[in-house]
Amino acid sequence: MPHALTILAPGPAALPPSAPAPADPSGSRHLVWICPHAPETDWLQQAGQSLAQTPEERTQIEQALRQQAWGLLPGWHRLPLLPGRLVLHLAIGDPWQLVREASGHFDHISLSTDLLRQADASQREGLAAGLSALARHGSLLQPNPPCSALPDDWLPQLRSRGWVPADTAGLAPGSMRFAPRWRDATPPAAVAREATVIGAGLAGSAVAYSLAERGWQVTVLDRAATPAAGASGLPVGLVVPHSSADDTLISRVIRAGIRSTLQRAAALLQPGQDWAATGVLEHCVDGKSKLPRSWQANAAHPPDWISASRPWASTATPLQLQQACLPADAVAVWHECAAWIKPWRLVQAQLEHPTIHFVGNTAVHSLQRPAADAPWQLLDDTGQMIRQTDLLVLTAGFESRQLLQSLQQPLPLNPLRGQIAWGWQQTSHLGLPAVPVNGKGSLACHVPWQQSAQAGSIWITGSTFSRSDNTPDVREQEFPEIWQKLQMLHPAAADQLQADFAQGRVQGWAGVRATLPDRLPAVGALARSRHGQPADLLQGLQLSCGMGARGLSLSVLAGELLAAQLHDEPWPLEKRLARLLAASRWLDKPV
Repeated sequence: MPHALTILAPGPAALPPSAPAPADPSGSRHLVWICPHAPETDWLQQAGQSLAQTPEERTQIEQALRQQAWGLLPGWHRLPLLPGRLVLHLAIGDPWQLVREASGHFDHISLSTDLLRQADASQREGLAAGLSALARHGSLLQPNPPCSALPDDWLPQLRSRGWVPADTAGLAPGSMRFAPRWRDATPPAAVAREATVIGAGLAGSAVAYSLAERGWQVTVLDRAATPAAGASGLPVGLVVPHSSADDTLISRVIRAGIRSTLQRAAALLQPGQDWAATGVLEHCVDGKSKLPRSWQANAAHPPDWISASRPWASTATPLQLQQACLPADAVAVWHECAAWIKPWRLVQAQLEHPTIHFVGNTAVHSLQRPAADAPWQLLDDTGQMIRQTDLLVLTAGFESRQLLQSLQQPLPLNPLRGQIAWGWQQTSHLGLPAVPVNGKGSLACHVPWQQSAQAGSIWITGSTFSRSDNTPDVREQEFPEIWQKLQMLHPAAADQLQADFAQGRVQGWAGVRATLPDRLPAVGALARSRHGQPADLLQGLQLSCGMGARGLSLSVLAGELLAAQLHDEPWPLEKRLARLLAASRWLDKPV
């Protein structure tokens, strides 16, 4: 599929060129628009209309932009406009820096000549190098608007990097094509065929869905009889940004993940039953706001990206504190773009894709690959082969550690056990908040639930954190600890629920998650060797594990990142953030 990169300055006189028509109707086109600042809503809608091929697509794109064009902070934003057909990546900020953060390879590149003339010599040199790294043999470079021309003094830099004048028949004057004399080093995109995923939780189902959407036949194996039998079986979880005063890189990664998760939930789940985009109030129990300082400093005169779109977070208003049943003097942050989700329902919905096949009661004990060009072999505890596969993805949480050890590829995964408490909500529970609250633990109420013959609403709170503990049993002795955390987070709710805890009306759930020392997952290929093992023996092995308590926030993003890398698509976040998640980052570290 043809992918396109456009650098432009949004405004009445500047619109991106029409999207290249697909030669092959299967697969998705990916369009990257790099803008110095967040575009106005009206401009974005007008530009979106130029992408439509039919009136039906025009309506779909308009609706998608209305639902997804929120929280447009500086950085990378992945907006699926036509499911399975068209994805817009909106990159906001310094165009010359963002070109270096772009990924994938593009058949069409369009440049705003107004922006280009404003660039200094160093920026133009960096741009020429960056565009050459994003091009493939035959890629077309055109000025925007078409009546303009690329600056003459910039052309020698392009020519030295393999760009030559294009046949301008039907093209803008001064268009260039990428035709270097040296061999094309562009990695070939994967050809969708057959893949096996070990682990049927959030990570495994998300990877399987991302691959299936790109044409793969995917088999998902799990030692349990049913999906989401491990930590992903949590009854209800919150999808809420990670707040930090300095807006750390981890906070930015999690925002990208939450955008992906909310998009997937909106596409697959039933609102009000499986999930709800209620927003979440973060109670800063230590009295210090976690809202980024730069956002607070601009509260009186917010920058364009705050005023022009739905914000990610803001200081909680008195009304929001009241709805959350917190004191008027509580320090809190309101996360507009947050939700509660039933993780097990997201797992089920992703595995319902028609080209995904789930196989339960299948425990993989070890892995082997006889030769670099041979398929992966999955073995049981007797050494008998369960199946073979060309592409293997490990998403089995802490159990992935044992499977990697069978390949002499250790990964420092550690178990993290967590237990929550939940109970049926009664009419007497008047102090429970209308919206979820997090901070020191979390609390969600008014969640629809059915168990056996009983139906109603539940509250859920927790969780404990027991490191190096891989036993997922519910422990009565941990309920007092859960209640004490709730008392810090939400005193009124703790008072309301004290009798439930004291009189044994509380139910529990526990699960074991896997974490890595830097608290970020391992995603993608183990691209280099350890202990002298040739790297090509690891081809076809991918990871998506180590998400800890952030599976809901990061699993969909990880699946999309892994699939995008395989298919040489633009990644769903900028390179420097994606590098934080790379599985290969652990290969040179002691385990």
